[in-house]
Amino acid sequence: MNTLEREERIQNIIKYGKYVVLIVIIGIIALIIINSKQSYSKIEKTLIEAAQKYVADNKIQVNDTTYIEITKLGEIEGTELCSKASGVSVTNENGKFKYKAFLSCNNYQSKVSTANTKYIILTGGDVITLNKGEVFNDPLYTLKKEAEVIISGKVLTTPGIYTISYAAYVDNELKETVYRKVIVSESDKASNISGLVNEVDPIITLLGDKNMTISLNSRYKEPGYKAMDYVDGKISRSVDVTGKVNTSQVGTYPITYKVTNSRGRTAIVQRFVKIIKETSNLNISLSQNNEEVSATTELNLEIIGEDYSYTIIPDGTKCIMRNCSYTVKNNGTYTFKIYDIRGNEFIKEIEVSNIDNTPPAGSCSALIRGNNTEVEVNASDNKGIASYTYILDGVEASKSSDNTYKVSKKSSKVTVKVTDIAGNEANLTCSVTVKEETIVPVRTSGSTSVKDVDEYLVVDTKNDVISLANYVEGRVSQNTPPGYPDMCLSFAYYHAYKLYNGDPLSSMTAVEGAKYHYGSFFTGVKNDSKQEILKVVYEQIKQGRPCILHVNGNTSGTSRHYVTVVGYKKTVTSGETMSETDLLIIDSYDGKLERMDKEGSRFMISGYDTGRKGAKAYGYQVYILK
Repeated sequence: MNTLEREERIQNIIKYGKYVVLIVIIGIIALIIINSKQSYSKIEKTLIEAAQKYVADNKIQVNDTTYIEITKLGEIEGTELCSKASGVSVTNENGKFKYKAFLSCNNYQSKVSTANTKYIILTGGDVITLNKGEVFNDPLYTLKKEAEVIISGKVLTTPGIYTISYAAYVDNELKETVYRKVIVSESDKASNISGLVNEVDPIITLLGDKNMTISLNSRYKEPGYKAMDYVDGKISRSVDVTGKVNTSQVGTYPITYKVTNSRGRTAIVQRFVKIIKETSNLNISLSQNNEEVSATTELNLEIIGEDYSYTIIPDGTKCIMRNCSYTVKNNGTYTFKIYDIRGNEFIKEIEVSNIDNTPPAGSCSALIRGNNTEVEVNASDNKGIASYTYILDGVEASKSSDNTYKVSKKSSKVTVKVTDIAGNEANLTCSVTVKEETIVPVRTSGSTSVKDVDEYLVVDTKNDVISLANYVEGRVSQNTPPGYPDMCLSFAYYHAYKLYNGDPLSSMTAVEGAKYHYGSFFTGVKNDSKQEILKVVYEQIKQGRPCILHVNGNTSGTSRHYVTVVGYKKTVTSGETMSETDLLIIDSYDGKLERMDKEGSRFMISGYDTGRKGAKAYGYQVYILK
């Protein structure tokens, strides 16, 4: 081989060697990512197992869905850098509990769905965690293909798990639905860390006891330690351990553990090893009798062994009993010093973090509408609110876990007692607003006589009835060109929802109204008695809630139709006596506001009247807001 050939071979080795090195590096990174995901997958299984035990041990009642935060599940190895909002949802499906882990750690996020989407890519991931009281700002989505996206679902500021759905439509046909879970947690979320990642210290966890006691001339064995960092990951090998234990001399020896991350942040912890003259036969245990949030908790020290002499409890008092109790009113670390008959000292410490002496804070408002009182409370607490007690004119009216209350009673003074889960109470005096009932005059179609004008009490909603009716007539209805046959129920849902929630009228379109998208906000009520259904309608309108009524689609009553009920005649005082001819409706067919009577060719029918297959499954029918 000549010199030229040798140089050419060397150049080829250098040239292609770069690619080999690059491929190897990429492979290593991929393996790290895969192993990381597998590791977190194992942690999710551990979380679920811990949640199953927690539910069983604490006899948790799960009626619908309950969320158990990771802080309640004990120390889970590998979660040191995870959000405190991580946890497990428990859903009761016909008596069978289903568990789903939600883990937010470093760069890992549990998935709601791993399916590849064809249209919608959620911005910000399919799981979002918030603090209690924090408002959800939807980061929305990007589209792979052109589609119209309808978003549904509501996220409250109170702790819980909420679902937001994103439905992609193409030419009015549903193509795909993607879901996002929003977890509102009692605890601090991970973003509090991630947003200040450069200012976060690493974490050193000591294995074994922080305070150790061994006998003179015995052998000291280091129990070990672990170190984690939000960015660097496991950095246990970087820990610098200083300090020596002289087992041949009585005394207390500190061992210092120090580690510095890649950003120059340092963590330091210490272990104290005490050498005593002679091994004591004492068996010492220190426990907390109540780990749930409370105003106070009791610490219990139990000593077994003949060598016991006395204990100095945290307030400096001497206890000569073998069972020493101490009531704690504040969070912190509490130290017990135990002495044996030889004068050897043993230290036991316990950290208390479940004390809550702070009452809830907030405000409340009461709306007096006619003979109805509607109360809404906006209160918060660092540990969580247990109940609201509603007091009307000095008399307790109701106690519940709901921050809203409605009652058919006119009140002049409203107060609410808010109680947190620790038992702390706050008494709120509500601001009272009196709102007159909304009365709308409606003339019988085609009539010009004053005597034919009726006054209707209509729902007091965020959008007023007249404005909505004027907007949807001829624009947003079943009869809107090019026409939407068999869509009456969908449009009735749409009108009622927009009326109640106050969305901009200019955003209403016939295309959206025809999608049955708003049916999820309603629930059906059926009864063979027409009057029983009218009672339901009366109460709904009285409470300011429009509803959907099943009526005839033709004069013979053989086809069904649905309209939105928005009011009833001012003269009506009871659902017991109200007639269908007393009702004011927005007809989903043409969007017109009109009285419901036989003159207008709309009257109530039952499923039996239609002669439809399966009609015997229902009688008269009304849909009400959930």
